[in-house]
Amino acid sequence: MHGAEEIVEPSYLFGLEVEYTIILRGGLEYRRNYLTLDFSGYVQRYDRVASLLGGGDLWKGKVSKQRLMF
Repeated sequence: MHGAEEIVEPSYLFGLEVEYTIILRGGLEYRRNYLTLDFSGYVQRYDRVASLLGGGDLWKGKVSKQRLMF
């Protein structure tokens, strides 16, 4: 799902572009712009692509109190 979203870049799922400064060990510094995600009002439903995946590609479980599918 995320790969498809990254390629298509549907405007309703993305927020603002933010510039990050990355500082590596040794002081090397560079800047990168990244689009933020904004799922307000939308639900990610992995069950819609479950039938497209092969055996072992879909995992179901819990993280904290949330039921997740990944």
